[in-house]
Amino acid sequence: MKKLLILFMFTQIAIVNAQVIGNGIGVLKKKFNLNSDANVPSGYYSLNAPVNGPTNDIWQHLVTFRHVNPDGYALQLNAPYFQGNRLFFRTVKAGKFNQWLEVATKKENIFYGSQIINGDSEASKTPLEVISGKTTNIVANFICADKTKRFSIERVEQKPFSLYSYDNLKSIFDKLALGHSYDVNKQLIIDGNSGNIGIGILPTNYKLEVNGSVKFNDIVKIYKDLEVNGTVRLSGLVKISKKLEAQEIEVKNVTLPDYVFESNYNLRSLNEVEHFISQNKHLPEVPSAKQVAQDGMNLVEMNNAMLKKIEELTLYLIEQNKRIDVLEKQNNELLQK
Repeated sequence: MKKLLILFMFTQIAIVNAQVIGNGIGVLKKKFNLNSDANVPSGYYSLNAPVNGPTNDIWQHLVTFRHVNPDGYALQLNAPYFQGNRLFFRTVKAGKFNQWLEVATKKENIFYGSQIINGDSEASKTPLEVISGKTTNIVANFICADKTKRFSIERVEQKPFSLYSYDNLKSIFDKLALGHSYDVNKQLIIDGNSGNIGIGILPTNYKLEVNGSVKFNDIVKIYKDLEVNGTVRLSGLVKISKKLEAQEIEVKNVTLPDYVFESNYNLRSLNEVEHFISQNKHLPEVPSAKQVAQDGMNLVEMNNAMLKKIEELTLYLIEQNKRIDVLEKQNNELLQK
């Protein structure tokens, strides 16, 4: 940066002390290819629709300084007319045109290649944008002078960006917020000290806390506690390897087996039920212990099966009660004789 400043100062001195040629107006060049002639005479040029300039502006300023060596050595300065105070430079060596580089200003700057800033960097209204041409390396490193603190933005090929920092292997940021700058309800906050993540809430004592609705379209694995203070709607497969504790579970869209009480229902006789049990060692229409151990148990289906058996058992009891009433009546008649 110091070398560029000194070079710019010498350039200004040279322009001030130079003789004015003609009326002092730059030479107009239309559709000029800036990479076509390494021996362009020293001077000021007004470029219209140039080719191989640092920008695509239709009008550009060009100042060329030829070296004492006449064989393709020069320094060129370029400023796009419609982009404010942006200044670019490059050198020409033995007819080879080097890449245009932008001189740092207080306005928008676009730099190519590795940049080292020794000193403070302040971004007030215009953000600092760092772009890397590589896809498998660090995009940007912000390193303090003692090289013990670093904030890195990393891009691994075919993977999303990652942001991380360290201070002698310790986090240097308190919290990292992504999202709307002024609304906590629209932010994703990462606590650098605890590693906790809050979405729409700050602070949080949980590894992940969300203030709002959450939708999962794929498998979600939870290896520890899950605390929910609202409604949970599940439309896919849910696997729980340990205990599920709830004060209330509501299952909707379930059809109960009340058809058992219809007059046309074919109720098995107790003799048929006894025969089935002696052959299969479990109730009809109820899975066996072996089947449950192998395939698991559907709680809705099992609940319906048990309710059906209770309803059938109720019908058996009603039938038995009718038979008991008949027997008691017959017994009383015999006792009266």
